Amino acid sequence: MSTERKNNISVFEEDTDATVVTFIAEDDETVRKHAHSFYETVFDIPNKGFNPPEPPEDVQQENCHYLSAVTIYYPKSVALEVVHDWLADNSINFTQDGDEFYYA
Repeated sequence: MSTERKNNISVFEEDTDATVVTFIAEDDETVRKHAHSFYETVFDIPNKGFNPPEPPEDVQQENCHYLSAVTIYYPKSVALEVVHDWLADNSINFTQDGDEFYYA
């Protein structure tokens, strides 16, 4: 019997100029890999008047999960689209519930 890991991406607006994208998973390798990949994707998006993203924060452990955040300088609505596209481009099956994305 296989165990399915539940991973989560939370998107919240830090202020009018910045949105924080937080990666949460049961293992630090997944968090590190996904946060870094997302950062590189955002960094490579042609500049349309937005500042480049901040590098991923160090992976932290909270309770039984690991997390890392990437601050991007897009409005929240654009950040949600970028997360959606990143998941789709990486062939990650996910469900979305408002500002949260869930995947295995």
